[in-house]
Amino acid sequence: MRLLLLALLFSSSFARAGCDPKIVNIGAVLSTKKHEQIFREAVNQANKRHGTWKLQLNATSVTHKPNAIQMALSVCEDLISSQVYAILVSHPPAPNDHLTPTPVSYTAGFYRIPVIGLTTRMSIYSDKVTDACF
Repeated sequence: MRLLLLALLFSSSFARAGCDPKIVNIGAVLSTKKHEQIFREAVNQANKRHGTWKLQLNATSVTHKPNAIQMALSVCEDLISSQVYAILVSHPPAPNDHLTPTPVSYTAGFYRIPVIGLTTRMSIYSDKVTDACF
């Protein structure tokens, strides 16, 4: 929930720029369908609580895929095509925990979309030359 609030604060800077109601799409790559449902419910609660800000949040999410190419395609087809402002990414589920959020980060970085890693502590994401948006 704290990260959803971080995304809300990030997106509120876009809402204050104009007078019209703003629609902000937030993407997420999560480990299970259950977590996708929790994410959607959290976004709906945020919309109910902060509906007076002239800001509407939309949740778009996918689950982790078994390989990097499928994951990158899913990010392009499902998240980037929905014009997301930021992408939250969790660690892959237990059987696929050898996979990393790298395909999500590189694909989103190509389009200059910020990625917020929920549980990643890998030093590769600190290298801003190769991964500018994580």
